Amino acid sequence: MTIMGVALSDVQLYLRPDHLGAYAMGTGSFGGITTTTSNTFLQWGGDVDVPDPRAE
Repeated sequence: MTIMGVALSDVQLYLRPDHLGAYAMGTGSFGGITTTTSNTFLQWGGDVDVPDPRAE
């Protein structure tokens, strides 16, 4: 599949028994560059602190 010009391949999503995501991995290609990235989800339901990117 292609999203915003990035061709995605080998996308995988592993779910916990309660159907929440546990691990995600995928490969993306754009402009001749290919990279693979992954995320591990450990603390569902916990507080999240997202800093304002405009703050200095």
